[in-house]
Order: sequence, then C-alpha cells, then structure tokens
Amino acid sequence: MATLGSLADGKALMVVEPVTERAEMVRPAPVSASSVQAPPLARTRAQRDGDVYLFIYRVRHAYDAYAWVDNIRYCTVFALGKTFADAERIAINCVHQHGRRILKTDTATAFSTDRFTGVGTDAAHVANLADFGVSFKLNH
Repeated sequence: MATLGSLADGKALMVVEPVTERAEMVRPAPVSASSVQAPPLARTRAQRDGDVYLFIYRVRHAYDAYAWVDNIRYCTVFALGKTFADAERIAINCVHQHGRRILKTDTATAFSTDRFTGVGTDAAHVANLADFGVSFKLNH
C-alpha cells in the first residue's frame, strides 16, 4: 500500500493549478426571438392527467362484521387516470380511505365530462376532480 511519503516522491501526486478565465473570454450564446417558444396554452386537469372514469361500488363499513347486512350501501367514485387501470387503483384507494370495504363492482366505465351539469352534486364532483383528481360520494 502506498504511503503519503511514497506518493509525494513519485509522479502519482500532481498539483493542479486553478484555471482563471477572463470575463471577455466567456460570452453568452446569442438568443434570437425565433428560438424562443411561446408557452403552451393552459390545459384542463383532465387533459393533463387523462380521462374521467366512473365507478359504482357496493360497499360496507370496513369495521362491521359480516352479520351486519343492513349497512350495505353504494358509493359513486369519479377518478382521473391516463388509463383505466390507473383510474381504478385511484378509485379503490379512495374507497378504502373513506373507511369502506368493496363488496362488488357495479359499474366501471369511461365518463364524458360533458355530462356534468355544473350545479348541485355535479358541481361538487367537478370541483373535487379539479382539486384532487378523484371524487367520492356515499349514496344513502
């Protein structure tokens, strides 16, 4: 193994002198107006993150025993996803985060955002999709 003394004696240890450049030698690249691109137009979240999918699940509370058949309800979940599989994972996670267990999938399909009316519950779904990418509603 080499020691400090042996490295200092041989050519292995080299001293690198700092490089100094003059300010005149460093020039920025010329920028022309034709090389600058305009930013893309603002797109909606649905266009950035994918399509809207509708899921309707038959659910029960996650902590209820199987004997509690009266507590079975349906929930509606709208989820944004680039693919159906992505949206389905988001919807399943949303149901579990709301403390529900999925018993059966009733509906799983693509959903056109043109069908939202923009009032009432639809307005809430649109706002949740814009803010979180998913919207959950437990039906009574």
